[in-house]
Formats: sequence, C-alpha cells, structure tokens
Amino acid sequence: MQRKLGIIAGGGPLPKYLAEHCQYNGREYFVIALVGNADERILHALPVKWVRLGAAGKIIQSLKDQNVEEIVMVGAVRRPSIMTLFPDWRAISIIFRIGTIMVGGDNSLLTAIAEEFEREGFKVIGIDELLSDLLAPVGPFGMIKPNGQDLKFIQSGIQQAQIIGQQDTGQAIVIQNDIIIGTENRNGTDELIKRCRNTVSDHGKPILIKIKKPGQDRRVDLPTIGARTVQLAAECGFSGIVVETGQTLVVDRTKVTKTADKCGLFVIGTKLNHEQ
Repeated sequence: MQRKLGIIAGGGPLPKYLAEHCQYNGREYFVIALVGNADERILHALPVKWVRLGAAGKIIQSLKDQNVEEIVMVGAVRRPSIMTLFPDWRAISIIFRIGTIMVGGDNSLLTAIAEEFEREGFKVIGIDELLSDLLAPVGPFGMIKPNGQDLKFIQSGIQQAQIIGQQDTGQAIVIQNDIIIGTENRNGTDELIKRCRNTVSDHGKPILIKIKKPGQDRRVDLPTIGARTVQLAAECGFSGIVVETGQTLVVDRTKVTKTADKCGLFVIGTKLNHEQ
C-alpha cells in the first residue's frame, strides 16, 4: 500500500498535476496550500488546508493529523523576509536551528527545510520521483532549432550558468551572443525575462538558459518551465530557451511545444556532463 502523500503547494499548476497523479493511481494525499503563493482557483476542489508560510507548527501538525508519511514540496514560493514571515514559535525554533542558512541561497534553505520535515518523521521526495514524464527530453521540442551560431553561444552560456549556479543564486541566465545580460534572482524567471526584453539588436536576440545548480538537492525546486515561460520569452523578443535534459520539469510539454512553434521560438533540451 502506498504511503499517504503530503503536497506542500506553492504557486503554479504543478500541485494540481501531482494531485491528479495521486487520484489516477489511487494514492491518498493531502494538500497544504501556502497562503499568498498557491492558487485557490487550481486547488479549491482538492483536500486542502490553507496555511501561511510562517506557521510551521500548524503545517507539521496538520500533516500528522492527516497521517501523511511522505512529502513533496512543489510550486513557486516567494521568499519572505524574517519581518514579513511572522513565524510562530515552531518556525522561530527552526530559524534558530538553521541560522545563517535563512539568508543564504534558495537551495541551501529548501534543503534545510526538507531536513526539518524529516526530523519530524516524514520522508521528503522529489516530484520527479512521481512525475518523471515531466522531465525535459534531449533535443528540440518542436520544429524550430537553434542555428550553428546559437549552439556555440549556448555552450558558452551553459558553462557560465554552471559557475553562477555554484553560488546558489539562481537557476537561469539570459545571454546575447556570448555575453550574460541577466541572471535570475529571488524574483524568478519571469522577472528575469522581462528585465531583458529590450535587448534585441543586430547582434542577436536573447536566449534563456535554465539548468539545475551544481550539487542542487533534487527533492526541492528543480528548474521548471511551462507554456507561459515560452509565451513571455517570445513577447520579449527572445530567440529560444535552453533547458537541462532530465533535470528540468516541463509543465504540459505538448502545449510548450505548440506555443514555441506558434511563436517562432526554439526550446531545446541539452544533456550536461556534471555530477547529478
């Protein structure tokens, strides 16, 4: 018998995808929806409890009350400051325990949170363990492919993205030719794309590169794109998007491919040689 799954839900469609997977496979599940992040329109029909991010005690107790044994953390979460988190006593004790990690990179923080859940007796698993079909394949997704010059710049850009990723600051960069014109910060990929919107010139269009950080914990915050990412990149004058094969989640690949072909933009998966 499958263990009951707890879904810690941030923003975007992935929490619902996961819930539907559980329904299809007859697996019991319960959703903890993070107030201010999760989308009520998507989750309203699911077994769900809405909890603010700083209410760690309530989150843990709710999962225990529901007899949850395994947890998946999925969906975008806006990172609050200590002042806006309004932590309860349980959250305060966790903050003291993880200390300076609170002001570190997202991967370090999310890994520390996953370890806190495991300290409480839960097993934290990655969404790709359940939805492996969402992982990016190798090669172009649609009819449009990068040209030889693009491929040269992409290879250089990937190397630079890996160096930046070692600092645990972001999963994405934007290049124009072989120059980085933007890096992802805590505001996310959409904001990065918008920041780089007016850089189209005779020297080439921007390309988004989104890959897993070196040494990143696969259980939390794998790079993710969807049709919205593609549409926004096209609106902002990009020529294409590069994702890492087997390490990036692609939400509704069919829609992503159709959107890319319609917008005249390439989306390609590339396999990297680094420690998984």
